[in-house]
Amino acid sequence: MSVRLASDDLTRRPGDYRVAFIPDYLQDDSTLAYGTMCSLAVGMTCWRVRLVRAGDLLRAVVIRLTLDTNLLQEYWREQERQDVVANLLDLAASGEAELVVTARISADIPDGPLADRLRELPEMGIAQIGGVFRLDYSALDGTDMLGSATFETLRRQAEAELQRRGRTQMPDWPDWDHLQSHFIMRRDAFLTWDKRLLEAAELLSVDLPIIARTPEGFLSS
Repeated sequence: MSVRLASDDLTRRPGDYRVAFIPDYLQDDSTLAYGTMCSLAVGMTCWRVRLVRAGDLLRAVVIRLTLDTNLLQEYWREQERQDVVANLLDLAASGEAELVVTARISADIPDGPLADRLRELPEMGIAQIGGVFRLDYSALDGTDMLGSATFETLRRQAEAELQRRGRTQMPDWPDWDHLQSHFIMRRDAFLTWDKRLLEAAELLSVDLPIIARTPEGFLSS
């Protein structure tokens, strides 16, 4: 797709501008330079192509990241990739990213020393969003939310495809809940080192606006 520009200012200083693909829920006309050039739908999200001053781009768009539990485990255990997670925390501290985990982090870390550290999440700049409501697990007055029938249908199809590929290790129910909460809340990217979950998310992304990456892959993009 090409966009023809007619502004004298853009002709004189083209390097000062970027073409940004911005979802509708992040639109803020007061901070964007030249309004909507065109729009397109990707899955359930409508994206608009905007011309944005390069200096305003990060202020206009704060990328919304969902972190898998393994990132926090890596960070708290001070393991080899701790610095990768620290870079994400720096993005949040500078206002360039919004970090969340889902409520299923408590299912992944039900007890032990790391469970005690879950209370540190707000101080780290990480919020928590609800999980998918489950009758045998969720509190009636908690933050868990109704699931998506569309997601569930596609999840079953993805599991069938993983089995067809000969995968013996499937994502477990908290893994699927992480992804579904991320999808329901319309967040921008899900970050994980779990190869099973990355493959499952790739299958879902054929029909749903789900982007999953390794933290290193996201930071290098």
